[in-house]
Amino acid sequence: MAEIVPFHGVRFAARGGRALADLLAPPHELDSPDERAELLALSPYNIAHLSTGDPAAPPERRHAGAADLWASWLEQRILQRDAAPSFYPLEQAFWAPDGRHVRRRGFLAAVRLHDLGEGIVIPHERIHAAIRAEQLELLKATRVNFSAPLGLYADERSQVEAALDEATAGQPVADTDTEEGVHLRLWQVDRPETIARLASLVEDQRILLADGHHRYATALAYQRWLDAQEPGLPASGGHRYALMKLCSLSDPGLVVYPVHRLLSGLEGFSLGRLLEGLSRFFSVETLDEVVRCPAGVGLCFLLV
Repeated sequence: MAEIVPFHGVRFAARGGRALADLLAPPHELDSPDERAELLALSPYNIAHLSTGDPAAPPERRHAGAADLWASWLEQRILQRDAAPSFYPLEQAFWAPDGRHVRRRGFLAAVRLHDLGEGIVIPHERIHAAIRAEQLELLKATRVNFSAPLGLYADERSQVEAALDEATAGQPVADTDTEEGVHLRLWQVDRPETIARLASLVEDQRILLADGHHRYATALAYQRWLDAQEPGLPASGGHRYALMKLCSLSDPGLVVYPVHRLLSGLEGFSLGRLLEGLSRFFSVETLDEVVRCPAGVGLCFLLV
């Protein structure tokens, strides 16, 4: 079953406010080229400069440029490595599209890799080879997980929730609001007894891979590549684990909303005829107003 272990997190020296918010970005595959350009312009130290590779470098140097930036940021202490192996509880609070204020909580851990056919980490999406190949080249160059897939586990008796209540009773080590209006709070948990408790509560679970299939598949490909390059690496080697945010299936903040798409320029289109046709098969209700609230996005985190 699932094995999770603590890790030495690498975090921005900035701990909150605008100074930290300007450094965050969604996972690389979720943003458009225009959004990526906006992220890169926010700060010369926005995480997108690492997770996309150095955009100013020629193609053959793009991933190596990201590795150089990584080393430089560590040397300048823009990024700092935690001394103790830890789990990292993360809370995301936001106004959902239906107008509700939602809080989602989980924790970041290193999860032992399993092939997706083993039934321990369970996928639901297809993997596109081109995306995985691109991410693999970046991982080979930097040897860093820049963002975490989202894994879901069962906590029917709320035992993990109780452990997280205790772990987050103190002050967070990072606290900020994103451009999308998501309030993020992060804690560092390095007490051995708390780590052991969380690990034991999750070890009997299977993990449903809710988001980040390409990141997880890339980690598997990297494990195979490194084992071929350096035979005899230990079973406890860091390349046998992947960064993951773990969240309970029972968490009230684990919400899913439909994607609404707008179509334009359709020849002969009539909204009236569309509604009339739909009403033959569906109950159609016209709403007086549209709720416009930003939905949540994920925090990028680092694992080496």
